[in-house]
Amino acid sequence: MSLETLSIKAQSIEKSASMPRTLWLCGTLQVAVLAILWSLGLPQPELILSALLSMLVILAIAIQLESYYRTQSNVANLLQLTHRLIHRQDEQITRQQDEQILALLQQNSAQRRQDYRQIESLFSVFALLKLSHPLPSMREWAISPDMAALIIALVHERKPKRVVEVSSGISTLMVAYCLQQIGEGSVVSLEHEAQFADASREQVGRHGLQNIAKVIHAPLVPVTIADQTWQWYDIAPHQAILHPIDLLIIDGPPGDLQHQSRYPALPQLFDALSADAMVVLDDGDRADEQAIVARWQQEFPGIQVQRIANEKGAFVLHVRKVS
Repeated sequence: MSLETLSIKAQSIEKSASMPRTLWLCGTLQVAVLAILWSLGLPQPELILSALLSMLVILAIAIQLESYYRTQSNVANLLQLTHRLIHRQDEQITRQQDEQILALLQQNSAQRRQDYRQIESLFSVFALLKLSHPLPSMREWAISPDMAALIIALVHERKPKRVVEVSSGISTLMVAYCLQQIGEGSVVSLEHEAQFADASREQVGRHGLQNIAKVIHAPLVPVTIADQTWQWYDIAPHQAILHPIDLLIIDGPPGDLQHQSRYPALPQLFDALSADAMVVLDDGDRADEQAIVARWQQEFPGIQVQRIANEKGAFVLHVRKVS
């Protein structure tokens, strides 16, 4: 039904509104007023004038009452017509559209829960770390607050002497702040793009953590593992500062660079891991990362795997080397 049709029907309702209730009420009121005036024994001129004035007042009351009744009636009928119109339109919505609307509502609800969880984690980060400078933005390409909280918890629990990050950013600051609180340890971050390495170094300097955190520009180079070639960080010039690794955090290279882009991390750095090392892999909800972990479990027996259900998903691997 169009808005024009709805308007015509509303006008029809207004014209057909009846007045019996208003006429009866005003007539009764007029009779009562005339009886009162008559009982007062007023002279005829004053009686006529009073009667006319009372009729004018009652007429004004009648107009107001009728206007009120019609407005109420029109509103009720318009609401009823609107309800019918909505109901008719609802019936015309296809099942596919209903499912899309439901999916959007569920997605919105899930996003609100996730946002709340990130706010909770962010409060934990601020409570646990004594920051000397504002943090860069989190989420999207950077780690989420719940991932930062996980890293902070692991560093405080394990108290690693050497942390190595594959990639750099906010996690570099998180680890460095934790090591500063513990009173010992260092973090080395590998970054394949020079501009990002410079940006991370600048952040480290702003936070006064340059004595704890070192960001290395390590361009991607071809590496061959089991007759397959990947693009991975050139760590050959930096072997001396990359072991022993007590905690390895893997958040690079980008997943869209190649198939199972982060697979080389463990084969390339396994020998540098300490005897009781921990490995953290970000973006655990992606199919590639799940396949990588399954592959590592086959190739490196003894790895214990824990999947973390945070915003982007994560894996925590406990590597115990058998001598």
